[in-house]
Amino acid sequence: MGRRSQHTACLETSLPSDTAWYPGSPSRDPQALRLTREPTSVLSSIDNDQAYQNPSNNSVSIDELLCSEIDGTLPSGDCITPPFIAKPGSLYLDRPIGQAIDHRGAELLLYFKEVIAKPWFEVTDPDFTNEALRQAPRCPLLLFSLLAVSSSHKSQFVDDPDVAQDYARYGEEYHEKCISLLLPMLNDNESITDGAFLACSTILRWYEELSAPIHGRDDARHLLGGYASVAESIRKDLPWDGFRGTALWIHLRQDTFNAVINQRVPRTNVNRLGIDRSSSPADETTWAKRVLCLEAEVVEYCFGSEGSLIQQYKALEARLEDWDRQKPQTFTPVFYQERDPSQGVPFPIVSVLLDSCDKNTAFPQITVRSRLLKSGSACQRDDVPGPFTVRVMDHRSRGTRCGDKCLEEVPEPPPRKRTKPMEVLCVGLPRSATESLQTALLKLGYDHTYHGWDIVYETPNYSSKWVRLCRKKWFGSPDDNTTITKEEFDEILGHSVAVTDAAGSVFAAELIAAYPDAKVVLNYRKDLDAWHESAVKTLVSVHENWALYILSCLGKVPFWGWHVYERFMWPGLFRALDGNIETGIARNGKWVYKEHCNMIRGLVPKEKLLEWTVEDGWEPLCEFLDKEVPDDPFAHVNKASGWGKHEEEVTKRYMMSALSGVAVLSAVGIATGAIAYKTLW
Repeated sequence: MGRRSQHTACLETSLPSDTAWYPGSPSRDPQALRLTREPTSVLSSIDNDQAYQNPSNNSVSIDELLCSEIDGTLPSGDCITPPFIAKPGSLYLDRPIGQAIDHRGAELLLYFKEVIAKPWFEVTDPDFTNEALRQAPRCPLLLFSLLAVSSSHKSQFVDDPDVAQDYARYGEEYHEKCISLLLPMLNDNESITDGAFLACSTILRWYEELSAPIHGRDDARHLLGGYASVAESIRKDLPWDGFRGTALWIHLRQDTFNAVINQRVPRTNVNRLGIDRSSSPADETTWAKRVLCLEAEVVEYCFGSEGSLIQQYKALEARLEDWDRQKPQTFTPVFYQERDPSQGVPFPIVSVLLDSCDKNTAFPQITVRSRLLKSGSACQRDDVPGPFTVRVMDHRSRGTRCGDKCLEEVPEPPPRKRTKPMEVLCVGLPRSATESLQTALLKLGYDHTYHGWDIVYETPNYSSKWVRLCRKKWFGSPDDNTTITKEEFDEILGHSVAVTDAAGSVFAAELIAAYPDAKVVLNYRKDLDAWHESAVKTLVSVHENWALYILSCLGKVPFWGWHVYERFMWPGLFRALDGNIETGIARNGKWVYKEHCNMIRGLVPKEKLLEWTVEDGWEPLCEFLDKEVPDDPFAHVNKASGWGKHEEEVTKRYMMSALSGVAVLSAVGIATGAIAYKTLW
């Protein structure tokens, strides 16, 4: 994130040649350890080498920060953050000097306290903010993380674009400071088990979530620090109290939220957290923690690799109902209003009085009783109703499973077995004459040549198996093995001797490794701008097709057909991990295209690779495949009009599939999941 320094920041011990007076410090300290930087590209506005000058010559104490307010405006001129005294890899300073803080720093800390903390960090423990502000003066990593997230957040809500740009720049600079301090600590088991370190990880993770729409991706790298902290704390059997305990529950919410978006199991073991999981009387924060643990177990049930039994579902449902029945009265909303889009109210309004109740009431019920549909990261978009779509069904009368264990007890198709070798891999991106190439290969005797439309057309339908391969490719597996084997591909492609379009391009590297004897065709378009325009026009049209989206709620085949492309293949291929395929293709399409072609050229020996365009026609293709040139002219298939016909056909098929399942529904409701979004995150 942010601009990268040209040289690495370092911490070094030094005896200052001229001992400086630090604002707020009563005496000189010739033994100070100073944070220094080698030459860097980061603007010097926050360099620690510069002495801080408080405009008013009055230090701001941390106690004042806990109970004061400021006018929220930047002072004239540029402000410098205070110098820090730290040891290499040390989490804390030798002595607190946090009273020496500039006006901007005070403003941003108060912004965190007043604007950010309550809705995002005080849900399960209101002491988080006070503890963070108390420790910030002697913990540079914590202080810079607070400044980074406050700067970044404020930059998005300032009317003046110049001021907003300044805040965004400050946020990136503060974040770079955090990284330079954090990296040396990762191998220090004492530091990573400290509550301040875990708190920093949660704050930086929120910074990462906040920045994802801007940077076009969410790598969730700061979750790794939280995982390391929690795992080491569990290994040492440390108690979950104090600052470590308050930060833990924020980390658990972030882990679970990311797990839902990426359809994986949460990595935090809730059974090792020492929370009272019973229904005995307790305060609201304990009840909130109980339901967060239950929520994590629900997500694990939905996306676990092991088969999820109906008995497990019923046990989870019983525990949820018990929590709902026994919870304190304060969790009951004092006001509820149904959504009314006609009046400009797209989401229900749910009001509760206590913070610990506000984020924890409805989501577990929605999760247990829902199918997770369109990309969870759609909550970052303002043009879709919410992160989840809920299908209300009579679960008690039918076998029910969640996630890739579909709600209906419909068996998956049997795995295919390879009867003929894979001969040709056409690995060009979609909209690169893939259907014309399929038609040509079928004409040359390559039967069957698998195309992206087969994923949604073929019966029985293997879309759910493609989803599993996508998950393994981009999110790994429980054993951390991301290699997709020939046997896994054969389960879907066993009847095919050639593959093209989506499957061939999305899994190009994996297919090349799995079938080393196959010849590789890199089908491409000479006019990159024309390809890009076509991709935006066609691929995005499906993403914006609300008929297909709604139909995907009503049956297994439409669900997986929508899901495999709109949740996995296109976001992954075009690096649109925020879920916004439209901007992902528009922003990233051209460089992804170039990068993909270069990757293929690097993977495949020249004698086994043909770079081919539809204008080349039969001759080079037949020569490469050692086939005779047919007498028929080369067919050009699936221009823009052809794509539209495919889209109409898919909609028609999904409609028939949905109608066939209506009779078994006790009720079918399409809800936005806004309650989930509002009441948990």
